[in-house]
Amino acid sequence: MAKSKLFVVDYRLNEQALARLRTFGEVVLFRHSMVKGPLAGHPDIAMFYNGDRLILSSDIPEYIPETFLHHGINYLKSDRLSGPGHPDTATFNASGNHELLIHNIRYTCSHILNLYKNKNILRVRQGYSRCSTLILNSKNIITSDEGIYRKAVNTGITALLVTTETIELPGLPYGLFGGCCGIFHNEILINGDLHLHPQGKVIHSFIEKCGFTVTGLSKKPLTDVGGIFYFDSKL
Repeated sequence: MAKSKLFVVDYRLNEQALARLRTFGEVVLFRHSMVKGPLAGHPDIAMFYNGDRLILSSDIPEYIPETFLHHGINYLKSDRLSGPGHPDTATFNASGNHELLIHNIRYTCSHILNLYKNKNILRVRQGYSRCSTLILNSKNIITSDEGIYRKAVNTGITALLVTTETIELPGLPYGLFGGCCGIFHNEILINGDLHLHPQGKVIHSFIEKCGFTVTGLSKKPLTDVGGIFYFDSKL
């Protein structure tokens, strides 16, 4: 029988984090057939999920929508590509919840923009906003992008700017904070150990002040895996 919780993560997630995540529910490993290199396993380049609506790229590996169908999870499949390279890899990499969208809208898939008519859109230069930013709620965010930080603060959003120092992304000089994270009910799941980040205590405190707990998935440095996507299965 299928488990009632479903996670989609990078196929290269380390064994310690993968084992921990599997204690919460079923885990599906994401690998993009059209994208090579560091981003090849990042689900946030091919799917957008704001906690309610799920939008998939046209070239997403077919086993991903098949998994969603199996679990009774509704989605909209766009006609937009997410590979093989930039700017297509930024098309779905928007950070959003029910009320707030953060992205460079030159790249944003129109199906995503349609969800935010008459809602707050923070227009920024960063195409990889989901990788850069964790939206805790519509008034509080954590980001490793200075431009997003400044724009958020100037519009009345409380933001914590964190350094990319010690955030790993094999194949690139560093990773981004949002790509290390996922929201699981009232828990923030983090791929790594916050104690190994120079602002770990500050980040932990900020998250708790916003009403969440923190769960580290491993004792390794924070590693950007293109986000940890959680869905409630209908099974």
